[in-house]
Amino acid sequence: MSTGVRVPGPSAATLPRPTYADLVRSEWFKLRSLPLIRRLVLTALLLAVIGSAGFALTAERTTGTSFDLMSVEDQVSVSLLGTDLASITLSIVAALFISSEFSTSMIHLTLRATPRRVRVLSAKLLVLLSSTAVVSVIATLLSYAVGRAILATRIPAGFTLALEEPGTVRTILGTMVMPPFYAVVAAGVATIVRRSGFAFAAVFVMMSLGAISNILPGDLRARVAPMLPSSALHNVSGVSVPAEQGYASGMSGVVVLLTWMAMTSALAAWDFHRRDA
Repeated sequence: MSTGVRVPGPSAATLPRPTYADLVRSEWFKLRSLPLIRRLVLTALLLAVIGSAGFALTAERTTGTSFDLMSVEDQVSVSLLGTDLASITLSIVAALFISSEFSTSMIHLTLRATPRRVRVLSAKLLVLLSSTAVVSVIATLLSYAVGRAILATRIPAGFTLALEEPGTVRTILGTMVMPPFYAVVAAGVATIVRRSGFAFAAVFVMMSLGAISNILPGDLRARVAPMLPSSALHNVSGVSVPAEQGYASGMSGVVVLLTWMAMTSALAAWDFHRRDA
């Protein structure tokens, strides 16, 4: 008669926890495996091109200023307006990426493998930040190329949108900051509200705060304007002028943007840590 010896398998407590690099790879796999998100990323690039072409063709009518009277900064800004549409689309991507895991309860499996919630959230935000930054670079360059080509046909004499023109590179680089900024904010809001529609609506309101602030009394608006994301983005890209409300240095704009991102991310981490998934 033989006696079987039962060898215990590894318990959940003894299984190795994923490293942070494992978490980041896992979140990247989740992001690129969602068909809707892949389609939205392609849509963002397409809208950057179409939007830039549309704005460049209609800017004279919508602004009431002919192209040859516009400053170099204004001409570059017109050529880059398609990036705004890409930014809106990538904010939707971020909100969907976060909220989909809550709506399908996949978040429970993630937290079973990695109970440290703040670590999980930071991996998600890092993947979104890096991914949307790459898409933003492509979208902004496409937008600039299309807008520049169209403007060249409208103002062939003395056309001045070359990269070596003062301020052009700064405006392009500053514009590239916009999509990843709003994507991270959208992800933070989505972590709190856990609904993609509500998260995008909140980010859209944030994008519109510059216009909404016009209802404030003059002195109050002058104090508030530099702290708004839209003003900060204009300051970073160098399109603000000293006479404009909300004007500040480029470094001040960077600090404002980092503060908004830090506040939304910290609030999301606190809420995610204390609430049931």
